[in-house]
Amino acid sequence: MDGYLLDRRLSESVRLDAQHLLWKLQTGYALHPDIPIKDDMKIADIGTGTGVWLLDIENDLPKTVNLDGFDISDSQFPPAHTLPANVHFGVLDALEDIPSKLAGRYDVVHLRMWCCVIKGNDPTQLIEAAYKLLKPGGYLQWEDVHGGRQVVHGEAATKLNRLILHYQTDMLKESLVSMYSTTALLGILGAFNATQGNNHGISLPAMGEIEKLVASALGEVKNGGALHWIPMVVLAKKGWGCASR
Repeated sequence: MDGYLLDRRLSESVRLDAQHLLWKLQTGYALHPDIPIKDDMKIADIGTGTGVWLLDIENDLPKTVNLDGFDISDSQFPPAHTLPANVHFGVLDALEDIPSKLAGRYDVVHLRMWCCVIKGNDPTQLIEAAYKLLKPGGYLQWEDVHGGRQVVHGEAATKLNRLILHYQTDMLKESLVSMYSTTALLGILGAFNATQGNNHGISLPAMGEIEKLVASALGEVKNGGALHWIPMVVLAKKGWGCASR
């Protein structure tokens, strides 16, 4: 077990790719527009999953920009022979010590949806890893959900939300609510499926009952139901006088 809350089946990879598209539709960008582009810059995506974020920004950057995707598992990486020459993927646990060869290497470090992976609800280790990877003057772009701002409409969605609470920025564009809710519900289903047999002693309904709830909630989405979190983006810059530790 590597601590990842969801599984890595094909359906989950498709959900991650759809989530990326929705995130871009909401914000209007993949790489934050305040980040200056340089011909020789190096960009790292930590927790890259399918690599969809890197492959998206590659289309709009000079071919001399180096793009590295890292994840604790390589099971969702695209086939190496299909990749552009400046895109590379590798296995890395960002919650362990960062190899010294990567220290101070990157102009940009990108993080997305780490809220369910961070251990002990303490992001210090992840922030320190990103800090170590960045060059002085480099940028951290962190995209996540605002856990305290959740939208829930519908009977089935409410029941599912109670189960989630038991187990454990800007408002969304109205035109994207149903699509965000659909991907969120699929993620919830994947999370419950991945925890079968490892529910930490918490009494949960049978998987069949959870699947029925998700199906009901998906039906409610078509009639105005919703279950999603509010997306948020943090952009930070490493000081010029700060060395990588």
